[in-house]
Amino acid sequence: MNLQRFNDVLHYIEAHITETIAIDDLARCAMLSPYNLQKLFTVLTGIPLGEYIRRRKLSRSLFELLETKQSILDIALQYGYAGPDNYTKACKKYFGCTPSDIRAKRQTVSAFSKLSIHVQIKGGSSMNYRVEQLDAFQVVGVKESYASMDEGVKKIPAFWQQFSGTDKEQQLLKEASDDAMLGLCIPTEDTAYDYVIGVKTDNIRLSFESWTIPASKWLVFEAVGPVPTAIQQTTREIFESFLPSSQYEFTQAPDFERYPNGDVTAQDYVTEIWIPVK
Repeated sequence: MNLQRFNDVLHYIEAHITETIAIDDLARCAMLSPYNLQKLFTVLTGIPLGEYIRRRKLSRSLFELLETKQSILDIALQYGYAGPDNYTKACKKYFGCTPSDIRAKRQTVSAFSKLSIHVQIKGGSSMNYRVEQLDAFQVVGVKESYASMDEGVKKIPAFWQQFSGTDKEQQLLKEASDDAMLGLCIPTEDTAYDYVIGVKTDNIRLSFESWTIPASKWLVFEAVGPVPTAIQQTTREIFESFLPSSQYEFTQAPDFERYPNGDVTAQDYVTEIWIPVK
């Protein structure tokens, strides 16, 4: 996995900032699928790709507000907003004030700077992992569908909150072939994916949806510590340090976390992160 290509993505965004930026074009820059690009971008930067583009468009528009005499309508249209009302709403959300306030310098605002991704050799630290080659297996559970990584990042925590402690959780655990819940990201088309809360099982019941997870090679890492902090830290290390220095390549297949029974807030709780590779 060549992280240098991510800088090509960032440069492309800046060069086309006043245009409609297609995820497919960015994916070609990175030589990844649209889904994998969004997944890796979010892991490496902590910001969904769509959100980053929106923030950069707004930040670049500040120059026009402060240094030119263009109308607010023209600036809004130049940066892809349907009109001044949409532009004003976005400014209020990110800067806490209107374009008119910014132009009149009634309030100081901070721009969101362009990112730059650097590959660093961090040596000295080790990551424990194992390689698993699994045949296809069945999962049953409940799902939500998201159009993009952007949407999923916002909604998955609430999905877990609504599910945890319910009768459905207890019913699912009774069907599990082992004592663990799974949280799976299953790519569907382009940037869309299903997020499934479920269990591995040999007993398909009509009361739950079922999925066949295809045979694959997996790298399995352990994230030790409270959820979700330990998972976020370990996942970032996997994609930022481990995979770029390995011979493995992240593939377009479901990836998931495995949550054994236990206290997910405990310092010694262990979550397994399963990454499909070739």
